[in-house]
Amino acid sequence: PNKWLTPLNLNNKEKQMRKAWLIAFTMFAAFFLGETRVFAQNRRVIVIFRAGTAVMDQNTVLDGFGISAVKIKDLPIINGAVWSIAPEIKAALIENPTVKAVYDDKTVSLALLPQNKTTVAELPKQILTWNIARIGAPKVWSATQGIGVKVGIIDSGIGPHPDVRVAGGVSEVDYTKSYADDYGHGTHVAGIIGARDNISGVIGVGPKIQIYSIKAFNHSGWGYWSDVIAGLEWCVKNQMRVINMSFGGWSDFAPLHQAIIAVKKAG
Repeated sequence: PNKWLTPLNLNNKEKQMRKAWLIAFTMFAAFFLGETRVFAQNRRVIVIFRAGTAVMDQNTVLDGFGISAVKIKDLPIINGAVWSIAPEIKAALIENPTVKAVYDDKTVSLALLPQNKTTVAELPKQILTWNIARIGAPKVWSATQGIGVKVGIIDSGIGPHPDVRVAGGVSEVDYTKSYADDYGHGTHVAGIIGARDNISGVIGVGPKIQIYSIKAFNHSGWGYWSDVIAGLEWCVKNQMRVINMSFGGWSDFAPLHQAIIAVKKAG
């Protein structure tokens, strides 16, 4: 290494090689830092297109902005998509005749979990918790326990947990394809809805409900509204009867309203 760092007596070939390496390194560093700067300035937006604008036409608009716009995912349920864009193209994007609206893709948070360390194994027998008793769920178990009812839970994922059986699901977050829970909130909610009737733990409102995990929140308990909207679309495509969303935001968000209207129309 000292050969390249100290002013030794170098022949012409060695000097040329050293110069070539320094130029290559400088060009690489400039390119890398420049790309990092552009990426860091990009913003995540939801682009909603006018009725009748096909995905192919949406992609044509995207291609017109070159490297200034990158698609993250499609959102057919609201005739839109999630893009990562350079801030300077937002005005031009809004003015495009096929574009209906552009929204910053805001984040939404789950509630903080109580630090209750009790595990299923520590409960001597299955218990009926106060909330399940309060709504009178046991009174209808002789007639129905939710068998055949598909409930999609849009949350931080579900399980694995001995009290909850997950029938299927999807991950809408970008760092994992698993719809298991890495925060804890989704498993907590799933237990209230449909914890199994067995010899330990707790029992849910409908212990025979078919639970599906739609992971839209990460290991820190936050996610993007676009991932929630994508989760709603998955629920429609997979014929959920009920969708549970136990979270909230600080402001109104029009794309979510549009997605919920579409979900309601789908039944």
